[in-house]
Amino acid sequence: MEYHHLLTEFNVGTARQACLNAKVKIRIEYCLSERNRLESKCESQVDLLKAKDVEIENLKAQLLLKEAEAAKVVRLRVHVSAAEATEKVHAGEMDALKQKNVV
Repeated sequence: MEYHHLLTEFNVGTARQACLNAKVKIRIEYCLSERNRLESKCESQVDLLKAKDVEIENLKAQLLLKEAEAAKVVRLRVHVSAAEATEKVHAGEMDALKQKNVV
């Protein structure tokens, strides 16, 4: 009877170990598939971030061009204002000369 009892305990222990091994294997497979999924998701996020970085650089370049254009417009307005002021001075001088010639 002792032998039968020991054999039963051994078989139960072996069955428990096999069950535990199966659970560990399933858990490892799940962890590996989850890791692969997360790595894939990270790679797609990296690609998305790279695309956003390129877009940001393009927008920065456009902003620099717009700022340069705005600075040029300001310089041209200063030149136009100076030219208009000079024109008014010359017009005043012309009027003064015309008045002088009339008299």
